[in-house]
Amino acid sequence: MPYKRILGAAQAGIVLTFVGVAFWLVRGSFDQEGLRAATFLGAVTFALGLGFVCSAVVAHILSRKWGLLNGNGTGASKDQ
Repeated sequence: MPYKRILGAAQAGIVLTFVGVAFWLVRGSFDQEGLRAATFLGAVTFALGLGFVCSAVVAHILSRKWGLLNGNGTGASKDQ
């Protein structure tokens, strides 16, 4: 079912977003080199997290529109 992929993307997005925020919050406790590394890692993981969340939202909207989540679609089998 599509909802397993949607939930997986949403979970990964939420976790990565929080990891990115955590890097941004702790970046002040590092020296100059660590500050740059934490800022870079925070920005990258935050962007990846938001990308996964946006992907999950779009997949959910399209799946509902195409009838894949409520069982009306022809593309979804009950075995998946």
